[in-house]
Amino acid sequence: MPTVHGNPHGEPSDTARGIDRAGLLERFCGDPQIMALVIEEFLVQSPSQLSDIRDSVTARDAMALARSAHRLKGAVAIFGGGPVVEATLQLERAGAAGDLSEADAALLDLQVQFGRLHDALRGLAA
Repeated sequence: MPTVHGNPHGEPSDTARGIDRAGLLERFCGDPQIMALVIEEFLVQSPSQLSDIRDSVTARDAMALARSAHRLKGAVAIFGGGPVVEATLQLERAGAAGDLSEADAALLDLQVQFGRLHDALRGLAA
């Protein structure tokens, strides 16, 4: 695992939060306005996607879980979102396999990682 350093003010860098700002900006052709618009849209839309995952786990609906986790995974992937992508992939695979035995723990992990990603993206969009 690579070592990540904070900025001079002791705050984690964007990379430490799981976001490579320069790489992300490059994905948007170097246009910070487009990047900010996409981030804002994600910040508005993604909580309902997380809610769909939570509802699927609560209902023990494996197929709905696979679909909703796949949807959020795709939305997060554009930001790099490593830990969130991993967490959604775990839930997607569990749903596809029909094995929800570890879905509750995986959902808790996703919620923590999702919150961290949202915080980091809010910082970039500000």
